Amino acid sequence: SATIGATPTYKITYENKQPLSLKKATLNVQYPEGFVFISSDVESKNSGHTEWQLGEIAANRKREISITGIMYGSLHQKQSWRVFLKYQPENFGSEFQRAVALEVITDKNPFSLIVSGASKTLAGNIAEYTFTVKKESDSSITKLEVKPAWPKNFVLASSSPALSKDHKWIIEPTKGRTTTSSPPNSWAFKLAGGFTNSTDSATEISGALLVMANNKTFTLSDSKITPQVAKNDLDLGLAINGSLSNFSIQPGGELNITLSLKNVSD
Repeated sequence: SATIGATPTYKITYENKQPLSLKKATLNVQYPEGFVFISSDVESKNSGHTEWQLGEIAANRKREISITGIMYGSLHQKQSWRVFLKYQPENFGSEFQRAVALEVITDKNPFSLIVSGASKTLAGNIAEYTFTVKKESDSSITKLEVKPAWPKNFVLASSSPALSKDHKWIIEPTKGRTTTSSPPNSWAFKLAGGFTNSTDSATEISGALLVMANNKTFTLSDSKITPQVAKNDLDLGLAINGSLSNFSIQPGGELNITLSLKNVSD
């Protein structure tokens, strides 16, 4: 098992149990998709740090290689190490190979995410929802993303701090560290908006805490809240150029905006 964002060290042990030497020995490693190499006690021979030229392994000789890196992954995700040892016994003219695998589960999370807010709201009224990220333990993670999500019938009024262009908040856990102070242990982000009248009695506001590694995105934590939306006596609608949702227009084109207000009570 591994903690997400930790820097574990893995040892690969290889042993020649025969009375003959093994020549042209090469060790190849396929890392888990969330493992980022930092260092090894024996220098690797390629830029990806996945190959070691071992040369000759003498009879009854045992050695090991230690590899240290940062482990990323989604919570409870299974990943695998795969190691291949190629060699040629001195009394053979052909190559042999041994392979081993080790499964790693990222089951400990250094950060948590909780979405909170009003459990009941009135359609059209402004409601506020808070996304709270807490640091649970130390890690080597330097950048996190909080990705909120809301349904089509939720009209966003504001966000604090402002969302990025791709609707995310960025956290740099180590930012703010000085010689006299430590970085914060929690971060709060807020969305405010209202639900339009909908046939859905319950609607979901959710968030995901993400980290990037090896050009892959891993979900550290997720959370959601499902507020009950009561219908309002007034039904307010907005259409632009006859469209009730997103549409395209050329620069300089006209916008015909239609607001409709209806009393839906008795």
